[in-house]
Amino acid sequence: MSVYYRGKRAQSYDQRYHHFTACTLSETLALMNVEAIAEQAQKDRRVPRLLDVACGTGELLSLLHERFPTAELTGIDSSQDMLAQAQARLCGIAHLRLAQVVIGPDAQAGVPYPSDSFDLIACTNALNAMPNPVATLADLHRLLVPGGHLLLEDIAWRLPHFLWGLSNWLARRVGAGALHPYTQAEARSLCEQAGFSIRASHAFVTDWLWHGWVIHSVKNEVGGRS
Repeated sequence: MSVYYRGKRAQSYDQRYHHFTACTLSETLALMNVEAIAEQAQKDRRVPRLLDVACGTGELLSLLHERFPTAELTGIDSSQDMLAQAQARLCGIAHLRLAQVVIGPDAQAGVPYPSDSFDLIACTNALNAMPNPVATLADLHRLLVPGGHLLLEDIAWRLPHFLWGLSNWLARRVGAGALHPYTQAEARSLCEQAGFSIRASHAFVTDWLWHGWVIHSVKNEVGGRS
């Protein structure tokens, strides 16, 4: 995906995908428990620490900043051009770090943070492009503090299936790579395999073509896997 979201595609991303992004992020934030995240940080006498995986142009980070004005925000993405858009959007936020990270097939490939680093990790519209989703989710589990929260959102298959065959063909033609969307049930299973406890999930409709789902999971208070 880092090849696809470069240059003009990165610069025009917000305009081209405005409706899709607004809908998916709204659905994601609807499952976020602001009070629980704030209380988690207060117990340790510090500000909340939040990570956006595949942060793109930083729109979700901006929305998180509105809800947690004092939080330490971290965003990672594989595209330097998308990160440049995020930096421009978020330039007024003091406690912000952005990093170019390519998540590989191994469990901890390219996620350069120590264990128990974050109270909340969000990952939107990216699971379908991850080469080893369980290993990646397991590493996000490692990065969360005990009791920390994962918000996972992505596109889902929608009938008729021939449209997805066409979509995959077009994606490969433009260099974006093949799509591998998961159903809500499959995504819940991936989270559980990675050690998360599911708290809530729901499916939604974006438009005539795109469906999606969002899952709220937590890392057990005692650490370890559920």
